[in-house]
Amino acid sequence: MHLTRYLLQFEVLTDCVLPGHLGSLIRGLWGEVMKGYDTELYQRFFNPQIDMSNPAYKYVSNNPPPPFMIRVHKTHEYLRQGATFNLTFTLFGNYSKYWIQLNDIWALITTGNPNAYHLKLKLKEFKPLTCPVTGNVLFDYKDYTGIKPEKNNYTFDFKSPFALNHNQQLIADFSFDRFFGYIYRRLFILDAIYGNKSMEEKYVKDIIRNIHPVSIDLRHITIYRSPSRQDKYPMRNWQGKIRYTGDFSKSYPIIKYGEYLHTGANTVFGFGKYVLK
Repeated sequence: MHLTRYLLQFEVLTDCVLPGHLGSLIRGLWGEVMKGYDTELYQRFFNPQIDMSNPAYKYVSNNPPPPFMIRVHKTHEYLRQGATFNLTFTLFGNYSKYWIQLNDIWALITTGNPNAYHLKLKLKEFKPLTCPVTGNVLFDYKDYTGIKPEKNNYTFDFKSPFALNHNQQLIADFSFDRFFGYIYRRLFILDAIYGNKSMEEKYVKDIIRNIHPVSIDLRHITIYRSPSRQDKYPMRNWQGKIRYTGDFSKSYPIIKYGEYLHTGANTVFGFGKYVLK
């Protein structure tokens, strides 16, 4: 499994109040521009197909995760004309080969129709990020398999709300076994669909043996999504930090690489972005 990551910087062309769901807004605007630019490319990115013979099919059915992620680095609610903001754009597997076309599409976002928030942008920079392990633009999981933990305790600092679900119900089971399972499943699914299919479907339990939570600093929050102006759907989530202690020698490469994958669908509102500390 491998991925590529890019840093994009935008200039705001008019004063604006940034909406709470800015990432979704950018994603929709980008998709709109892509659809007009190349309909076949749009289908590849927004309607990826997965064969029933793929081992990931039983987890995602006909709704595979997209081959990309967009995360906005939002620091202010209000931006004046001329201000800038950044986003990180991630491409999974061989989708990195489209980065030249995508550069053109990101540049064209300024000519897209203004949305309800009158967000008008100009692309200032589009550059690849380099892997801290190898210094290359390719973030390959195999390069992480040899790295070792420096300590026996680590904190997962969640940068976006997350909700661990079981049978479509919110749960409060923060055992490392369950949490690691979500991260590993995310890696397996992305590898099976977009990678080189090198990941085993099930991980060996010895990887996570004797790792336990020692500090849970989470708060319960409710987020509202508004698919229409009349309706709001509350989504119950957690946000904060969880600290674990134990032998990370075998699990560390996966949880470290998971910083780029996040915890994925059915666990989160906003990808479940975490930083390992």
